[in-house]
Amino acid sequence: MGCGGALLVVAVCVSTPGQAQPDPRVEEAKARFLAAKQLEEAERWSEATRELKLALNLKETPGLRFHLGYCDERQGHYVEALASYRRARELIDDGHAADDVVELLGPALERVQSQIVVLEVDVESQPAGTEIRIDGRIAELGSAALNPGTHVIEVVAPGWKTYKRTLRLRQGRQRIPVLLARVPGALEEADEVEPAPVKAPRDPIPEETPSSATKTWVLIGESIVLGGAVAAGIGFALQAGREQERADLLRGSLSASHEDCTRPTGSHAEQCAELNDFTQGSADNRLYSTLAFVGAGMTATALALTALLWPDTPHTARAMPIVPVGPRSSWGISTRFAF
Repeated sequence: MGCGGALLVVAVCVSTPGQAQPDPRVEEAKARFLAAKQLEEAERWSEATRELKLALNLKETPGLRFHLGYCDERQGHYVEALASYRRARELIDDGHAADDVVELLGPALERVQSQIVVLEVDVESQPAGTEIRIDGRIAELGSAALNPGTHVIEVVAPGWKTYKRTLRLRQGRQRIPVLLARVPGALEEADEVEPAPVKAPRDPIPEETPSSATKTWVLIGESIVLGGAVAAGIGFALQAGREQERADLLRGSLSASHEDCTRPTGSHAEQCAELNDFTQGSADNRLYSTLAFVGAGMTATALALTALLWPDTPHTARAMPIVPVGPRSSWGISTRFAF
């Protein structure tokens, strides 16, 4: 709508048919409107806006609201212009006659709606008490309608670091994801730990003590020694058997040649020496095997005694109430004695 069409609206805006005496408020509203029209023609939009707001304080009409929206639109205040255009529509729907304004409202609403920024601030998890501030003013959670340009976005929540960012926004729908960082040492209300219910006292459950832990390690050590002794005994016994087999074979070879190792001569002296080594080795290994098995038996005995005689846990204290008997038996004492 051009500024030249303003006079078409003013007749409807400020006329008050059926009045015998002119209303001073209406007359002043007319004067303010005419001043605003001249300012519009000079494209002095902010001054025209001021005159229109003063006129609206005196009398609200669809025409004045439409002109206020038009001035805001020319200044890039699309959110304010949209509010004025919508208010003009409400007044017309309520029965205020303004046919010329009706024709212009539809295109005007489309124009400003296409220029508005719809900003969605998506705060992850949204802690209790979260506030979104845009240019220092609290905005509703969800989406906000803004004019294009530079805006300061703040997200504040108790116990969380403040998110602050300066953005240059263009028309259309835009979404900003916000991930808040917890202030060190702060807890959300939902994260507070409830105290555990107090339970009635009961006899303590015996826990593993240094004594029982030592017993466990002694049993493990004795078991290892027992296993090693048995393995050594078996190994020495097998070696003794191999040495004996070699000695028997060598003795049979010498008997076949009718040789006697009492006084060995010639090549048989070396065989007699080997026979003596095998015989001695077999005897030594049998002795070692016997000693190993004896040690295994002693270790097994110690293992059994440790398991049976070493106490697992110390005696625990039990509560014994002591109640005096006699004429003063209305009071009592409760304590613990170790048995």
